[in-house]
Amino acid sequence: MGATREVGQDFTNMLAQLSSSERSQAKIGVFTDPNVAKLPVMKVVEESLMREGLNWVIFDKISVEPTDKSWQVCHPLVCGI
Repeated sequence: MGATREVGQDFTNMLAQLSSSERSQAKIGVFTDPNVAKLPVMKVVEESLMREGLNWVIFDKISVEPTDKSWQVCHPLVCGI
C-alpha cells in the first residue's frame, strides 16, 4: 500500500501544473465498486487525499463489467465534478 499512500501527493503534483483558476475548480473522482470501497485500501486513499487537502468524491457504484445503465448512473457525478 506504499504507492497508494502517495496518491494524494501525486494529485497535488499534477494539479500544480494547472493554472490557478483551473486548480481552484479541480475536483478528483475516485471510481470503485462497492466491495473495494469497503477494503482498507480505500481508507488509505481517503486519508492520502485528505492529508493533501484535495477536493474529492468517491463513487462506489461501479460494476466489474460496466453496463450502459451503470454509466448513466455515474454520468451526473462526472458532469458535476
